[in-house]
Amino acid sequence: MSVNYEQLAQDALLQINATTAHAQLDGIAQQAAAIHWSYTHFLGRLLEPETPPGANAWLRPACTSRACPGPSA
Repeated sequence: MSVNYEQLAQDALLQINATTAHAQLDGIAQQAAAIHWSYTHFLGRLLEPETPPGANAWLRPACTSRACPGPSA
């Protein structure tokens, strides 16, 4: 029995309502293969448009000084 992982990936993206990632899957996969991205790079790039703006803000260090730049910096 052979598993079609490409179809499985497309179906899974639709199941989690990742419609932009679903639409871009083929192009991003081809780009990743052509320039030898790691799997995590590929996955991050694929899911990037599905992540709400500011969702990764917790990754940036907290600023406790009044001299810190505002959100537009």
